[in-house]
Amino acid sequence: MPKDSLTTYFKKGLTERTAVAVSYLSSAYVANAKYYNFSNISRLLTEHLKRHASYNGSKWVVDADLELRVVPVERQVANSGNGAVTTAAIHEYLFPSFVRFKKDVAPEDRRLSV
Repeated sequence: MPKDSLTTYFKKGLTERTAVAVSYLSSAYVANAKYYNFSNISRLLTEHLKRHASYNGSKWVVDADLELRVVPVERQVANSGNGAVTTAAIHEYLFPSFVRFKKDVAPEDRRLSV
């Protein structure tokens, strides 16, 4: 997802179908191999090159790197009458990755909830 699309994407309730130019779902994350597999990002690359690439007579020059954000999501699906599966909603799937407890707090006053 492009950096500038991240802040409004989840607030507006968009999906890969309603925001086709800025969102791409991968297959399920493969934990033991540590990779995501995106099937078609050609539109994303084409749009970036339209905006930031030029030909100077002997070679192509790209004046800006493509910056993306990979955001883990939970995809809620719905089955349509013809057996096709469509996205009903997409939600951020981010949880705290660590917890820091203050040393000056008594153990009985330390609480953690999710």
